[in-house]
Amino acid sequence: RIGSSLSEPLLTHCACVMLHGVPLCGKSALANRLVTEFSSNYFDRRYYVDWKGVGSSYIARVDAMIMVIRSAYPDKVLPDSDAGVRGLYESCFAGLRCILLLENV
Repeated sequence: RIGSSLSEPLLTHCACVMLHGVPLCGKSALANRLVTEFSSNYFDRRYYVDWKGVGSSYIARVDAMIMVIRSAYPDKVLPDSDAGVRGLYESCFAGLRCILLLENV
């Protein structure tokens, strides 16, 4: 269990936590542990996006937003413009307590 000295600031004040380090040092394991520990506090929705790291396999920003939209609204018709996609993406979080886990950014 994550200690209370870490838990309290994350639960009450934090909008973003970033884990950075060399490959294979345990960032993904820690991120998934944090999601598990705090999921009861961010109970409305949990999203996961794998950006596929750097290089040619790296996904576009709009594609990452579409992944979140599809998770929240599987049957929703997507807007034609990037601005429309961004607005729908933002609606996935509006007024909700959510966790968004971004991997391999």
